[in-house]
Amino acid sequence: MSSAAENGEAAPGKQNEEKTYKKTASSAIKGAIQLGIGYTVGNLTSKPERDVLMQDFYVVESVFLPSEGSNLTPAHHYPDFRFKTYAPLAFRYFRELFGIKPD
Repeated sequence: MSSAAENGEAAPGKQNEEKTYKKTASSAIKGAIQLGIGYTVGNLTSKPERDVLMQDFYVVESVFLPSEGSNLTPAHHYPDFRFKTYAPLAFRYFRELFGIKPD
């Protein structure tokens, strides 16, 4: 017999309690990830299109997104966070190749 927690169900009396990861609400994590993806994909439109090189697969970009915003990043209602993007130009190439729109 399995418990409610093993089945992914909330224990009695805990139905409305939000999941957390390292004391951060899962909804804040999801929102911050969406914001980070939107920012990085939108930021790529300013970079000129060119052929993808092998070195593009090794690029790691990191941007700090403070909650009050900056001259480069939008303000948001999540805690300050850093968002890393791996191989952004290579993934832009694949999104275009498979017809995935950036919006």
